[in-house]
Amino acid sequence: FYRRVDTASSTEMNQRFKGIRAYKVKLPTLADEAVTDITTKAKGNDAQFGGIKVTTENGWFAARPSGTEPKNKVYIEKGTEPLGIETSNEKFEHLKIVKMQNHHRRKKRYVPGDYEKLLTCYLGSHENMTLGQYTLEPELNNRNILLIRHDVDHDFETALAMAKWESDRGIVATYCLLHTAWYWGELHDGQYSHYQDLVDFGNRLHALGHEISLHNNFVTLGLTDAINPKECLIRELRFMNSQGWKVVSTTLHGDKLCGKYNYNNAELFKEAVKPERGGAREIVGPNGTVSLGSISYDEVGVSYEAYDIARDIYITDSGGKLRCMKNAKGRRDFTRTDPSGGNIVGILTHPVWWDFGAF
Repeated sequence: FYRRVDTASSTEMNQRFKGIRAYKVKLPTLADEAVTDITTKAKGNDAQFGGIKVTTENGWFAARPSGTEPKNKVYIEKGTEPLGIETSNEKFEHLKIVKMQNHHRRKKRYVPGDYEKLLTCYLGSHENMTLGQYTLEPELNNRNILLIRHDVDHDFETALAMAKWESDRGIVATYCLLHTAWYWGELHDGQYSHYQDLVDFGNRLHALGHEISLHNNFVTLGLTDAINPKECLIRELRFMNSQGWKVVSTTLHGDKLCGKYNYNNAELFKEAVKPERGGAREIVGPNGTVSLGSISYDEVGVSYEAYDIARDIYITDSGGKLRCMKNAKGRRDFTRTDPSGGNIVGILTHPVWWDFGAF
């Protein structure tokens, strides 16, 4: 039974071990039945098992070949289920399909019936369209618009279940895919090697008629991994569009470092820097420095950022609690020449809070 580190599971794990994926541990001398007893044998101290060094750190198993550097560690969740370590070849073999499903299950608070009740309030009276479709409308006038956005983060299985549920009912939404999520790819020297998980996920969303947006965590990545945010952003947009997904937008990701260093990821763009936070400025992080407000939408082929859009009613489940706000301001008018005309309702969900039977 294999697990990977869910980088959103705790601040410390997120900062120290971001991007580490799970591996199958191959032990040439350890019997399979002995593996289940690692929890009692390690006891927080280093232990040797057939050339593999196993430690426990903050409730996580850390396994690496003896004599290697700590950066080669693999973190496996502590629990009562067998870790599934197999025998053969003294190597770490990449395990492709890994995710902390139990972690996601524990977060589920809402069911499809709740979502249906929420949408029913507006579907009969509002035109449903994607955020991208709205930005291209010639004039809002007195029309009522329903915009649905899903910040997928790490839970793409639930996102797919929601996307299918919506498609079956003729509903469209904008799905924001996070490039620092487990399904995206491996990051090496500022460039991603993409997983097939990402391609399959995006293709299915696109086939269901939904819009795909890039969930922007590039400022954070510049601070933690010293990447060039502009170059990495351009490469990821180019890759997504090479799949035929027609991605023209980004949506800021609220990374845990944002509060610590007083920024949001949308501030990478000069159109989105916040004057009240100091406008265009440099943020110095643990491993890199990023200049905010240093690029424009046009430079990277972005038409809009999700928070450019004003909403008269804004419903969000951020933090796991549904709440409603009025008059959420945006940065651009788009088709709304008369602020008093029409009515725009925005709904934001994070699939991790919803139980659509994805597991």
